[in-house]
Amino acid sequence: MNILIINASPKPKGCISKILDRIISGIDLKNLVIRFDVYRMNVSPCRGCLKCRPAVECILSHDGGHDFSAALKNTDIIIIGTPNYWGNMPGPLKMLFDRNVPAFEYIESGSVPLPVLKGKKAFLIISSGAKFPFNLLPSQGAGTYKNIKNILHSGGIKIIKTIQVADANRFFTNNKESKYLKQADKVSGKINALKLWNK
Repeated sequence: MNILIINASPKPKGCISKILDRIISGIDLKNLVIRFDVYRMNVSPCRGCLKCRPAVECILSHDGGHDFSAALKNTDIIIIGTPNYWGNMPGPLKMLFDRNVPAFEYIESGSVPLPVLKGKKAFLIISSGAKFPFNLLPSQGAGTYKNIKNILHSGGIKIIKTIQVADANRFFTNNKESKYLKQADKVSGKINALKLWNK
């Protein structure tokens, strides 16, 4: 089984990175794990030329956007970890998705978009500086969830579980870390339980 990890946090030692590391450590070694740290990638923004439609590789010079597209096509499970910025994902993650619309859906001029990633599953980790339950407001984690869900849904990808981290600035205090790492262990367990997909 191929597992794609997308870390959209700018903090290499922050709560998102910590949770993703914990999930990875619990995944069965028989699986192939590929990780993209979005803030360390070289990705040019989409120019809206539409020359990638309906299913052609982006014509921009080869960069991390192309590498992500290739990995996405060959993955079974996608795990996205991202902070919440203004009820949305950070700009670098949105830019990566913008560059890969044809990797998610087949679009001919004037036709209804068709999902091309059916059968793939996703797990989300979303952090917010707001305390619970305010982290679940549309201006916080709920907005980020909705926007990422829209993108994944366009490709036919089903979200299995979401971890919403509240009060992320205090993640490493008051035993909050252990609470979320237990949730990370449950994600690893769910992935390892997908025996029908193991290759």
